[in-house]
Amino acid sequence: MKLTLKFVTATGWCPACKALHRAGTVDKFAEKHPEIRVEQHDDSSDGSGNTSWENLADKWHVKGVPTVIWIAGGEELFRSSDISARGLAAQLEKALKAVER
Repeated sequence: MKLTLKFVTATGWCPACKALHRAGTVDKFAEKHPEIRVEQHDDSSDGSGNTSWENLADKWHVKGVPTVIWIAGGEELFRSSDISARGLAAQLEKALKAVER
């Protein structure tokens, strides 16, 4: 079963999202785990609206950013929101272990 990790952020107006992108945690995770499809979706606008980002947020019921969503076979396995740059790497590894069981 192919795993997908959707990383949803809004660097245009979310300070926590900006910090996560600067830290490069998701990029490092993607390099370490090439078997996982990593999709990064970012609203880099000033908050005035980005239709494709809003459609994604609606489809996956994103209520806050940053949000990480784990998907397998088109079904959501679990998600985590309001993540700090410090805690994201640990959360990604912990989630991966849970999914692999």
